[in-house]
Amino acid sequence: MISSFVRFLAVAAIAAVSVVSDVTGTAARAQMLVPAPAKILPVHGAPEFVLGAKSALYFDGRAAGSREAAEFLAKTLRPVTGFALPVRDVAKLPAGAAPQGGDVIFGALKTPAGSAGSTGGAAAPVSGGYTLEVVRAPSNAALVAIAAGDPAGFFHAVQTFRQLLPNEVFGSAGTAKSAPVPVQRLSIPAVSITDAPRFQWRGVLLDVARHFFTKEQIFRLLDRM
Repeated sequence: MISSFVRFLAVAAIAAVSVVSDVTGTAARAQMLVPAPAKILPVHGAPEFVLGAKSALYFDGRAAGSREAAEFLAKTLRPVTGFALPVRDVAKLPAGAAPQGGDVIFGALKTPAGSAGSTGGAAAPVSGGYTLEVVRAPSNAALVAIAAGDPAGFFHAVQTFRQLLPNEVFGSAGTAKSAPVPVQRLSIPAVSITDAPRFQWRGVLLDVARHFFTKEQIFRLLDRM
């Protein structure tokens, strides 16, 4: 009788931990970003962003670097997701059409620091800054709005976006041989991120004196910087 009750408590505890892990897993990813963003806040009332087979990446041709950032993100995610992830110019959308849930939009920061940016967050104050926000689309699903003032800002935003997704999106070697990630795991918590470099330069040390690195490993490190 006692052993049965103990087994029941153990099963209940495991189930509770599993539920908590599912709920907090995506939020924990947002707290483990490298480098840590200057500001990260939850977006109340917005659903989680889910990248899916119908997702598309939109860029604003007036924002320098937005197209290149969208194409880079699509190139890195296609092999490990199996999704088409088309890259489109938002200016060429048909009249009345708009990006939908699951889409990612790259636009320009249009306002001074500290006021509302084009994504609804605070504009980044220096070169290399960006905002990334999960917002509710007209379909009630979530899309991601990224805004930056220069190509470096868009690149930094893309690296943050990738880190918010499950680790599997980086693949085993960043190649098409990587197994596609299950759709239900490609989610990003409803967050609003504002970041900009504190210093003009950021450094990283690759210790080749003690460890041997292949050319592919070095390229992968450069992509993640």
